[in-house]
Amino acid sequence: MTTFTWNLNHTRLMTVEERCVFQESRDRPAWTQLTREAWITSGVYGFSRPIQEFGLARFKSNQTKALRGLELALANMHGGSSPRPRRDTVKEASEKAKEAALAATEKAKTLASAASPQKPRQFV
Repeated sequence: MTTFTWNLNHTRLMTVEERCVFQESRDRPAWTQLTREAWITSGVYGFSRPIQEFGLARFKSNQTKALRGLELALANMHGGSSPRPRRDTVKEASEKAKEAALAATEKAKTLASAASPQKPRQFV
């Protein structure tokens, strides 16, 4: 089975097309192999390359969430439990968010101290 998806919003800025091919695994016939391909294009003159790189980075980061959602949907369809308990996923996300907040706070402090106005000097 092959699926094609593409973005409907912001198409003047960037177009993202994705093709997913689901096929039976040769090594394990009971398993399904997924091959995912994506094409990211932008026609914005002068900014197409940075926009495409941004789109690729976002696409890569969203793939982990998409794969988790697919696994959860398949588990619900076949009566199995989800691959990982939701509580563990929430805890991990919470810990990562706390770490990111602490790192951002430290970085903001160093930037603020570097940018703070220094005591005015008087020259006679």
